[in-house]
Amino acid sequence: MTRGRGRRRQGTGADPGVQAIGGKSVAAGGDIGVAVTGDNSGVTVQLPAPEPAVPRQLPPAPADFTGRGAELRDLLAQCSDETANRPPVVISGLAGVGKSALALRLAHDLAARFPDGQLNGAMRAQDGALTSELVLPGFLRALGKSPGDVPADPAEQAASFRSLLAGRRVLVILDDVTSESQVRPLLPGGTSSLVIVTSRNPLPALAGAAVCHLGLLDPEESLELLGAIGGTARVAADPAAAQRIVEACGRLPLAMRIAAAQLRARTDWTPGHLAERLSDVRSRLSRLRIHDLDVRTSFELSYRDLPADAARLFRQLAATPGPTFGTDLAAALMGISAADADDLLGRLLLDRLIESADEPGRYRTHDLMRLLAIELAPKHGDDDPALEAMFTWHRDKMNMVLRSLFPGAVAGMSGAPSSPPPLPAESRAWLDAEEDALIGLLGYSDHRGFDPYTVSMAYAVTVIAESRAMWAVWEKACEFGLAAARRLDDRNDQALLLERLGDYRVFRESDGDAATAAFTQAAELVDAAEAPGLACNIHYRLAQMYRLSGRPDDAEREIAAAQAIGAAMDDPIAGQVADQFHAEALVDRGRYREAIDLLSPMTTVWENLPSLQEVPLLTLLAKALTGAGRHADAAERLERCRTLCRNDEVRAHAPRTLLMLGQAYRALDRDADAQDAWEEGLLLFEKTQHVFNPGMAGRLAYELADLCSRREEHAAADEYFALAAECFGHADQPFNRSGALDRQAREKLALDDPEAATAIWRTALAGLHDTGDEAHAEESRRLIKIELAAVARNRRRR
Repeated sequence: MTRGRGRRRQGTGADPGVQAIGGKSVAAGGDIGVAVTGDNSGVTVQLPAPEPAVPRQLPPAPADFTGRGAELRDLLAQCSDETANRPPVVISGLAGVGKSALALRLAHDLAARFPDGQLNGAMRAQDGALTSELVLPGFLRALGKSPGDVPADPAEQAASFRSLLAGRRVLVILDDVTSESQVRPLLPGGTSSLVIVTSRNPLPALAGAAVCHLGLLDPEESLELLGAIGGTARVAADPAAAQRIVEACGRLPLAMRIAAAQLRARTDWTPGHLAERLSDVRSRLSRLRIHDLDVRTSFELSYRDLPADAARLFRQLAATPGPTFGTDLAAALMGISAADADDLLGRLLLDRLIESADEPGRYRTHDLMRLLAIELAPKHGDDDPALEAMFTWHRDKMNMVLRSLFPGAVAGMSGAPSSPPPLPAESRAWLDAEEDALIGLLGYSDHRGFDPYTVSMAYAVTVIAESRAMWAVWEKACEFGLAAARRLDDRNDQALLLERLGDYRVFRESDGDAATAAFTQAAELVDAAEAPGLACNIHYRLAQMYRLSGRPDDAEREIAAAQAIGAAMDDPIAGQVADQFHAEALVDRGRYREAIDLLSPMTTVWENLPSLQEVPLLTLLAKALTGAGRHADAAERLERCRTLCRNDEVRAHAPRTLLMLGQAYRALDRDADAQDAWEEGLLLFEKTQHVFNPGMAGRLAYELADLCSRREEHAAADEYFALAAECFGHADQPFNRSGALDRQAREKLALDDPEAATAIWRTALAGLHDTGDEAHAEESRRLIKIELAAVARNRRRR
């Protein structure tokens, strides 16, 4: 107080603001509320209590805040509800996902509703988490406590903090919390204030907390953030490169921010240059750093907090090949029980080193986080043991699946376990979960030089891929397996994988020459004494190829060789295989009744076969029955195939089965049933990319188009013929494409659109060059030209 405030004014008797009360003088000190009392012994001045301090500790809101519109709206609505108790709000997510940015944006939007101040506390330092007793003194001083009045005892600090917040509207931000114990002492006792917490851990033990789980940016938001920092025009100039940057950063905001800042700092770089720098996964983490922003450092903070066994599991997860993994694989990597593995996975999940794959017991690791695990594993000696454990686990699992679903194929696997195979439903569930990891698994084992595993697993993958119509996986598995078998100089394994490659050439590509070459090479390599079943199959495959290419003498020679090997085996399965190939030869020659007589006695045996073996035999019998004019009997067999093909292990056979079934129903004048079968077949191609076989899709579309044309449903026929032509084009079948276009043009005429018909016929003509069959092509061109001339004449007459 200034000295003049206690003086009476000169030249006046008593101060007009002073009143006499019981021999004392009391003065009101005007707008500052000073009370003065006096008597003969002196003057006493009583000052008012100081105004409460109003802290304004929020850092600036992020200027380039991008996305998070839905999360921000939800949080604002929740935090603005003053009718309910305000629980602490926890924004949780992976390191670098943008939790702090969202919290700051939210805090600035809410600041006006908390006029008594905003506190901001960083709860983690570089050397570890901060306890509340290290944060509370600063909060107390910000709220007006003098340093000497701050209690030393943590419990008293917390009590004092709650007292200062009582009845006040204060917003508290606690950033990068690691545990509930950091938060509890910092919670206000009343409901007028709000606490917003950011944490990698969702803090499940924080009673009443409202949790916002923050995910990655979506692709559009990622591009927007890249442009907001790196320059909108530069990013827009090369959208393909910008997309590659987004993919390399895994849509993680911190990584995106770093990449964009590099682009802004280096005006000599283009987005393409930056995308190329980030394309090498071995150096990607090192390059995602600029000044104090560093993805690796951010991730390592979470890793350093782990106990030793959880840290070891995190490093060993570098060995997982697919986008997701399960508890069983984690247990195998660690050599522990599934229950113990689940506990460790739970810790990694809470700390956001892994994420849930939205299915109990399935997890995924962000691509950049996995790169950290890959870096750490060899430094701790976890690399090769983890890989061997992972490859062994997958090999044995695939072995079990083959024994369960494809018992005829299990002979190709090594290291067969002695335990009983799982139930088919369990095997299918395992395949559903692991399907996407199969080719990555083979690529990984090939890259790391685990050749025996590569060979064994490659064979299993080809069987699984065939059953699920995963064409690219089937071919790539043959490539990996053959390369490994050649490095091992194992002739029988080479023959086995060449047989699988030949099957792929026939089944997927209809390339008889390439298939024959693969089977011939396999026959030269195989040792019939060591692998009689394999040798027998290879000779039958060659016989089939020779028969289809019009070389009956060569076919008979291969059948005789196969029969001789089969007889020495004294194996009933070998006898059935021989009968199947004989029946195929009879059907090809039009000797349907003989084929039926050969196949019919085997039907009781077929019911005990796996679906993958039963379906081809049933379709062969149906083909013979159709040839003999017994369409109803053929339809009955094909309906059973239809049911069997709804199981995943024979999915690849479904389109052909449905094509034949529709043809049988059409022969029986059951057009509605035929249409239903063909439409089901086409629907398979729409539902899954794995099953796409353009030639088969074209045949199904052509049959539907022809059916619609017969009904004079010309608009529908036009659409189906167009689809058929498109599919035949993808299948590189020029004559089939030309035929479909010819039929589509006729439908255009029926729809009174001669101009469109003319254009379609000209397109058909243009596609009949370099077909490899000039005579056929010339005849097709002649017929189309006749149609074009007829259309031209009609137009002149009009």
